[in-house]
Amino acid sequence: MARMSIVFDGFEKLTAKLDAMGKDLKPAVNEALEVTQQYIQQELEVAVQPYVRPRKGRKGWAKGSMADAVIKNPMIEWQGSVATVKVGFSSQERLGFMHSIFVMYGVPRHGKFNKGYSKDTKIFNAIKGTKTKNRVKKLQQDTMEKYLK
Repeated sequence: MARMSIVFDGFEKLTAKLDAMGKDLKPAVNEALEVTQQYIQQELEVAVQPYVRPRKGRKGWAKGSMADAVIKNPMIEWQGSVATVKVGFSSQERLGFMHSIFVMYGVPRHGKFNKGYSKDTKIFNAIKGTKTKNRVKKLQQDTMEKYLK
């Protein structure tokens, strides 16, 4: 599980404009974070599809557990003036959460019987990739600017 917040440049200017117009900042931030969570959720649901069915040479115990662990409901948390939203995999789904960590970051090689596994770049990039970060910045900025009209 990761936490996302508002990350684009010019956020301070937009908040000043909203304040000058007499509009509340909280609904704009909430919507921007909801859009962020929904975008990452969509990317993850596509990335985990190979793990929904047992892959050749893999055990069936992991079947669908990562797909079940994808966070589907945006839960925005405010702590003072900082808002965050949880994205990625839910720790409530133990098996899928643990499986996602090993798939997302890879497993090192230890000893002669463990061949190790490299990380799944599709899942890693769906949460922490440069393309995702740039797209999230753009989505957040567009959502916040919508409130200036």
